[in-house]
Amino acid sequence: MTIKPISLGVSSNPGRYPAAGAARLINCHAEDAGQEGKTRWPVYAVSGLKSAVTFPIDGGVRAMIVVDGFLYAVVGRSVYKLDTGYGYTRIGGLPTDGPVTMVRNRRAPVADIGIVSDGLYYAIRNGVMSLVNDPDLPAPSSITQLDGYFILPTAGSDKWYVTSVNDALSIDALDFATAERYPDATVMSATRERELVFFGSQSIEWWQDTGGADFAFSPVQAIQTGCLAAGSVQQVDRTLVWIANDATVRRMDGYGGTRISTYAVERSITGASDPTLITSFAYSKGGRQYYGIQDTTFCWVYDLNSGLWHERQSYGLKRWTASSTVIFGNKVIAGDYASPKLYELSGSTYDEAGQPLIMTVQTPPVHSYPGRLRFNALFLDVIPGVGLNTTTPADLDPAVMLQWSEDGGINWSSERQFAIGRQGNTKARVKANRLGVAREDGRTFKFSVSAAVVKGFTGATVDVESMGT
Repeated sequence: MTIKPISLGVSSNPGRYPAAGAARLINCHAEDAGQEGKTRWPVYAVSGLKSAVTFPIDGGVRAMIVVDGFLYAVVGRSVYKLDTGYGYTRIGGLPTDGPVTMVRNRRAPVADIGIVSDGLYYAIRNGVMSLVNDPDLPAPSSITQLDGYFILPTAGSDKWYVTSVNDALSIDALDFATAERYPDATVMSATRERELVFFGSQSIEWWQDTGGADFAFSPVQAIQTGCLAAGSVQQVDRTLVWIANDATVRRMDGYGGTRISTYAVERSITGASDPTLITSFAYSKGGRQYYGIQDTTFCWVYDLNSGLWHERQSYGLKRWTASSTVIFGNKVIAGDYASPKLYELSGSTYDEAGQPLIMTVQTPPVHSYPGRLRFNALFLDVIPGVGLNTTTPADLDPAVMLQWSEDGGINWSSERQFAIGRQGNTKARVKANRLGVAREDGRTFKFSVSAAVVKGFTGATVDVESMGT
């Protein structure tokens, strides 16, 4: 008998080709337990989704912002104002279906809110929403805010306009500037601390409020790195993260960007049907900060604390059902991309609003190339005794599903199930016997749990024998 630990993996990082490996963490992430832990990198399920609000309209949640203790949400073509008890009022509508950006200024006692979508600019003042149809303002592509100014880049251009300070309704025809270093059009605008950042398709420019008498802003720096997807720009951890024009995900570092994506993430980006339409989200929960990108065929999530990537997939989808996130009432609120629903992101909710949240770990390959391996037994260290006092069989007596692949995840064995313990059965043990012989390429194991219970793996070992070449 030879007992050999096998890695659960610390991130999703499938190889370019199946033979190179198929390690994935889906709806789960590795957490550094330090030298004191039973294992250095246990793997735990991500937070679930708890139903909060369903609006009486069609369409998904397109954007959200919190202003003066209220949540404002663009849902389908309607705009709603919500209180912390989730009571809501419809305050207006948008005749558009494209991306939406929303910001607030510092107007007192109630801030203005600016909304831009498909070249239209709306303002909300004192709960009243109106179209700002100013002849001095060309059709804007996005909106951001700095020092009380609303900044409105012109669609398809390198020109951008500013409103008066803390006045969303006042725009002067002379209050504009243009990108000064490179001629590409602005894809998205954002702020980082006290700086404006203009993302072009091939460049980025930084501007600061220098308090000029004629125009408040002055250019600071520019680089020839652009932005591939406008919807990928997010403010995270006092800086910005975005997908650059070379299909890498970058974290803004000074006047540059540090690559944080892996080759697997970049393959997903370039493999999207239209990479320019990739969207993103960002939130902080449990002391950890997350940035995610997604398309119809993937959802990658980056943990800024660990520097590791994992994946999210909602039931029946290849992406996460959430489209945007915001902190409201000390809770992370997530909006559904396809339906008029808001959720609370909850660490004590183990499904997604009644739909299964399936945690899946695909291990790095276990091999002894060029030799074969006989697997006499596998031991999976789980969090045991997590069954619920319920009449739902899967949650009363939860199980882990085991499969394996010998071709990098192209084909999988039939599924075998093993109980992980009813409520209070903290000595439950997962052991699989007689797993056969693997060829020289080795074997990738897949562990999945779909029950709506606490889910986590803290290690795995195999009883294995070398069979020679």
